[in-house]
Amino acid sequence: MSAELPGWERLRHGGLLLDSPRLRRVAAYAPAPLPGYLEMELRRRAGALLDGAASHDGAADVPEFVAFVLERLCGFDAASGNWQRGPQVGAEWGRRAVTSETIKPRQLWRGANGGRLPVFLDGEARLGIGRGRRAASHVVQWLRGGEERLALLTNGRQWRLVFAALDFDAWCEWDVDLWLEEGGLGSQVQA
Repeated sequence: MSAELPGWERLRHGGLLLDSPRLRRVAAYAPAPLPGYLEMELRRRAGALLDGAASHDGAADVPEFVAFVLERLCGFDAASGNWQRGPQVGAEWGRRAVTSETIKPRQLWRGANGGRLPVFLDGEARLGIGRGRRAASHVVQWLRGGEERLALLTNGRQWRLVFAALDFDAWCEWDVDLWLEEGGLGSQVQA
């Protein structure tokens, strides 16, 4: 599959998020390489995030890093839609979990053509492992409780794109530790 979308094989996968024909269609929309200044800014911000996570005081930087990556690198900017963050995400986006808690995304992008990307932030060190399973489960429950089928879960270091239907879920996961390799951008950034 690496010939279809460079870096796709370097991601962790749970289930089949994209089959070969869909992966080829996604690869047709591969973005141009990042400009040098964005690559340098990514390197600076990722380094600060990883250094902060190692010293356990970088939690405050995670929402800012997430906003930078989604807006500047992924193109979810004001030209393509708008963001709601924190308290701007209305109560109508809250859904009940099996545990009776209300689950709601921390950030929500709404595209000009009706597209939506709910973003969930987690404070656990590892997504989907140990206590990190709780947030992953909540995202799947949230998706199954509404019309959306795709959401993003991140702790800043790991980025999990989650798809959930009523009887099936799948995900792929990027790891910021692999975004910068051998003095350049890793193939995960392209994917």
